[in-house]
Amino acid sequence: ARAVTINRVPVDPEYQAAFRAVIDVMPVIGWDFKLKESTGVQSRDQATDYPMWEVAVAVKPAEDRKAETIYVRVPHPTRPEVEGQRVVFGGLEFGAAAYGNDDGSATLTLRWTARTVGVMPPAPASRRAEAASDNAKTPATASA
Repeated sequence: ARAVTINRVPVDPEYQAAFRAVIDVMPVIGWDFKLKESTGVQSRDQATDYPMWEVAVAVKPAEDRKAETIYVRVPHPTRPEVEGQRVVFGGLEFGAAAYGNDDGSATLTLRWTARTVGVMPPAPASRRAEAASDNAKTPATASA
């Protein structure tokens, strides 16, 4: 089976403001489409030859919406140490690929990919001070 990329769309960097904490980081294990089974070997990026990692990120685009999880595949020389932190991806894209099967059918895969991953820098000191001030104005609730 051969993959045919249908479309890859760059994602607006501002969308990443909705990213919350990284839930998990897992190796991407290769798949043999002819045998329809895992190769058992971690996939590698063709451009860098780095191992591929899948970073599970909680995304909450609006306060009134439930958080969702997206899985972003990214090359990195070692397991990215980003678990529990907010991250930013370089070259983030959303794409679709179709895989032709031996029986003539096709499988469609939707996937998030990025070129780099890093920890999101903390908010500037002035924004942290404003947030602390706002929290101080909010009455605390006592526990029973």
